[in-house]
Amino acid sequence: MTITLDDVVSILHIPITGSMISSSQPLWVDDANALLVELLGTTDVEASREMEQCRSPSFRLLWLRDNFSTITDVSSDDDIEFATRAFLLHLVGYTLFADKSATSVVVVYLELFRDLSMVGSYAWGAACLAYLYKQLTTATRFEVRQLGGYLTLLQVWIYEHFPDMFSSSDLSYIESRPRALRWRPHVIPDSLQSVQERLDRLQSSDVCREPYVDHRAEHPFPDIAWFSGCIKCGLVVEPYHPERVLRQFGYIQTIPPRPFAPPRPDRSILLDQY
Repeated sequence: MTITLDDVVSILHIPITGSMISSSQPLWVDDANALLVELLGTTDVEASREMEQCRSPSFRLLWLRDNFSTITDVSSDDDIEFATRAFLLHLVGYTLFADKSATSVVVVYLELFRDLSMVGSYAWGAACLAYLYKQLTTATRFEVRQLGGYLTLLQVWIYEHFPDMFSSSDLSYIESRPRALRWRPHVIPDSLQSVQERLDRLQSSDVCREPYVDHRAEHPFPDIAWFSGCIKCGLVVEPYHPERVLRQFGYIQTIPPRPFAPPRPDRSILLDQY
């Protein structure tokens, strides 16, 4: 089983089609500094100081809040535009593209908000999934102790597919809303060992492979979820193969073809292949 584009759009109700969130090269500190000055209206000194503190082309979410939370409707048009970009950047840095600290965001995402009229044209859901796939891969390493990505997506996916595990549903939920709103916050009182034991005792009947049946009347299955290939978020490119989890779509699982995995060192120059 895995998180699919169908899960993303059902749980979050964000677009999985549209322009690809792409970047052909990393953003260097000097370029990031210039981008902050141009698109957020900061001074060169402020931008340099913040990135020096972060020791990378990124800045703290706290810095965004401190510098733009005082903007009001009577502020100048430029200040409102700067604050709008800051809000959107804070939003994706805290949710879709959260790092393991959940305290900072890389400057490169600011370029996505240069033209605010284009914000709705991006495939945010596909990019979010690619980023989460990458974070889950990294988290399998022995030395890694934290996980980045949009963990609300991962958590609700677990609730939907393993409903008897730690979940508490909101009885007032209606199917026109994102499935993420179906679940109440729930604290797991068990120890890690007891959680592992519960997972080991799971039977096939404990798994809900098609949790969105009631959701289809309001939000039909998106055909694009059958896409097989690679999904992208900036320089992150991850294989996406729904044919390997056909039971999640209500079909009998057959032997799937060999998955496509682009050579990692060459991912940034293989853009024409996906």
